[in-house]
Amino acid sequence: MTPEEGPEPRERDGGSRAATLRRGIRLLEVLSTVDGSRICCTRVTDLTRMLDTHKSQISRNLAVLADLGIVEQCAEHRGYRLTWELYRLGVRSHHRLIVTTAMEALEWLARHLKLSSYLVIRSGLGVYPLWSVAPSDDVPLSPPGLGWSLHASAAGTALLMDYDRDTFFAEFGDVSFERFTERTPTTATEVWEKITMAKRLGYAIQIGDFDPELCAIAVPVVNPFERFVFAVSGSPAAMTDRVVEISDALIFAAGRMRKKFTLLHGRQSADQDVPRWLSHLSMAERRRGKNE
Repeated sequence: MTPEEGPEPRERDGGSRAATLRRGIRLLEVLSTVDGSRICCTRVTDLTRMLDTHKSQISRNLAVLADLGIVEQCAEHRGYRLTWELYRLGVRSHHRLIVTTAMEALEWLARHLKLSSYLVIRSGLGVYPLWSVAPSDDVPLSPPGLGWSLHASAAGTALLMDYDRDTFFAEFGDVSFERFTERTPTTATEVWEKITMAKRLGYAIQIGDFDPELCAIAVPVVNPFERFVFAVSGSPAAMTDRVVEISDALIFAAGRMRKKFTLLHGRQSADQDVPRWLSHLSMAERRRGKNE
């Protein structure tokens, strides 16, 4: 019996529990990417291959997760799938307040600009939409939870706009960023240049950094709980001649959101620690700054 196949060593019980927890989370991540339109569940043998670990370890993890109600076994095909439990827990968190408060603004942005609009939040080196609205039924959307890279998206740049130079390089100075297109920034210096430009403009923009056929513009919103951004995306042809119009609409929507959060939180200022260029400049000042 190899070390991988056998029981996890008891003398390192703390490390064993951590490894089990990590494997359980990886298992949930794999189950969350299953194409539900093709198959309803995933068999243990497939999960073993996908996670490159032993079948007995996967089975033990699945038994615990099933006991907690987080996964269930499909009676027809004998595979496993996620239940609604994680979703139930997620929508009870403070993110629910962010989403419900932002829905009206996202619908207005999509309708007013005729572009897909997103409420985007950061997760490590990635960003993902909490909510999205399409301007019409025939316009595709990036599904909630399926996101983009922090360094190659307008939303990612906008979410880093409150960093100062020293803080940014302390966190990202040694990171090797993945290249997606010829326009993708791949060094910390190149990413910082985009952040610096976004600070000057008051919004972040990317054209072809992640996908040659995709343009996006994003503006940060700050509330007492968490930083997130409003973003819109479309083809470069549909957006490059409308940058001022689009950015003004995003800045307007972001300002309305900050006011809503101020009211929701008992007049606690949602503009705390927000740079002057974002929180206090009037629309006229912003436009004047862009033209200088």
